[in-house]
Amino acid sequence: MPKSGASGPNCANFLILGDNFQANVPNSNIHFGVIAFLHLTQCTIGRQDTVVMQIHTRLLAAAAIGSALFLTACKQETISGDAPDPDAAALNAAKPVELPPMVTQSRTYRCKDSSLVFVEFFSNNTAVYRASKGGAGTTLTAAEPGKPYAADGYSVSGDGPQVTIAAPGKPSQDCKA
Repeated sequence: MPKSGASGPNCANFLILGDNFQANVPNSNIHFGVIAFLHLTQCTIGRQDTVVMQIHTRLLAAAAIGSALFLTACKQETISGDAPDPDAAALNAAKPVELPPMVTQSRTYRCKDSSLVFVEFFSNNTAVYRASKGGAGTTLTAAEPGKPYAADGYSVSGDGPQVTIAAPGKPSQDCKA
């Protein structure tokens, strides 16, 4: 249902139809929302009897508060490249950071006894042996590249699609990826 705006000697009657404002001024018919809204604001200064004016006032108040909060969050600080870094001495004295090893291969092997074995090979001559996917792993180490990975009775010879794996309580067997 249309709502009527304010009227007065210098004001037009406004019909508000959703988002479309229509101004009925003698000898003209304006269909521009912005012009009608500005004219409505001028005609209803000091009055808050229409829904549109109440919404307009609330939006202006919210915009003012939002702008004030936005501006108070700003801190005037000048950063210059000439100023020395206060942490420079501590950073220069710190030990070099050693990155963790990369996973070079992660393979699932099927062995001759039809069991599955999960092995992840790392860039620092180590491998993690798992008897079940997501299970606890045993870290195996190779003395040098190309030598078998071994620890705690486990042994993995090779790192390609075919390896020989030995586990505690099981004989050494060939496994394929």
